[in-house]
Amino acid sequence: MQTAILLEGNFTSSPLPGLIKQLQTVFNRLGIPLTCPGMSSTYVQMFGPNDLQVTIEFMAGPADHGVFAGTLGSPISTMLVPDATDRIRRHKSHLLVYVQHGVFGGVMGEKGISSLFNELGMHQPGHSLAEFLERIKILSIACETICAEMPASLIHWTQSNMVFSSTNFTTVVGEPIGPLTVHPCLYGPEPPPGVAKQYVGIHTLGAADYIGREIHVEAAPVPWTELYAGALSFIKIAIEKNGYIIPDGDIFGVEGDSVSFRVRHVGANAEQGLPDHYQLTLRYSREHGYTTQDAKRRLTVPGGVNGVERLIGTATPEARAELRKMRESEALAEGIGGRLIVTRPADEPPQGPGRTGNARIVPFGKRTRL
Repeated sequence: MQTAILLEGNFTSSPLPGLIKQLQTVFNRLGIPLTCPGMSSTYVQMFGPNDLQVTIEFMAGPADHGVFAGTLGSPISTMLVPDATDRIRRHKSHLLVYVQHGVFGGVMGEKGISSLFNELGMHQPGHSLAEFLERIKILSIACETICAEMPASLIHWTQSNMVFSSTNFTTVVGEPIGPLTVHPCLYGPEPPPGVAKQYVGIHTLGAADYIGREIHVEAAPVPWTELYAGALSFIKIAIEKNGYIIPDGDIFGVEGDSVSFRVRHVGANAEQGLPDHYQLTLRYSREHGYTTQDAKRRLTVPGGVNGVERLIGTATPEARAELRKMRESEALAEGIGGRLIVTRPADEPPQGPGRTGNARIVPFGKRTRL
């Protein structure tokens, strides 16, 4: 995991010697001792617990401006740092800060290395969620410390291809999951005929580091922040204690029934250039008065899954299979402190317990407090 810190002003000599001492002091206070066997005036490598390595390099010249093309094309980057282009243009030197786990941390993406570990059935260093979260923490602390010690005009967090000023970097670091590590790449297709509101959708960059796939949120005529919050909630549900990936076809929302998303697990599409991803479709947003055609008003089934069992019984294999699936979903939701709500279409009468088969009652996903 790497950041590039563009420095303000013209540094004629390397700031590393004094900077390294301050970094070691900060990390020691946090109980993360970093040893430094040796260093040059422009390059240093420090070692910490759990095979942690922190590398910092001072570059006397400017960074390649072309590296920033992708992030400068993102509306989010422009929103966070309106003058990012000017900051990039005027910087004369920069620091590269890199955090990894194990000696292979920096080359796991190279052809042959990752496949070799897979063939041997070995754990890939630094590839656990806990190690990923630790790298975020270490790199964030290092960046904040550096920015407090010297004038930084821009921070380029390469994992999510996001740019920040030193001020808004401090703000986003405090968020458990947010723009620092999950870049909401916006797109805006033409709205359907007869619709005046602008539709906005999101492709994430960085979600795969948490859950193995990126998230595609289909465009809807609501603020992008509503869609982004749904994507972040999906990630949080997956990574918290007893968390899980919401199953394909399920629906999830928040307490109060204010918003609802349907989840699809979508395979790779070579024609569209899309890898495997999770697709979220906004079904409704109470705050913004948006409801899709398939999200007609529904009624909660009293008693949840037990209520469904009273309605459809257990006489048929289909009914038993449906109840088993619902109870599995219920256990997953309760495992993270959420709950499963079962609903049925409001314009259909509840099926009596004397009838067999499925009562067409569908689970309303995993409601959570996130």
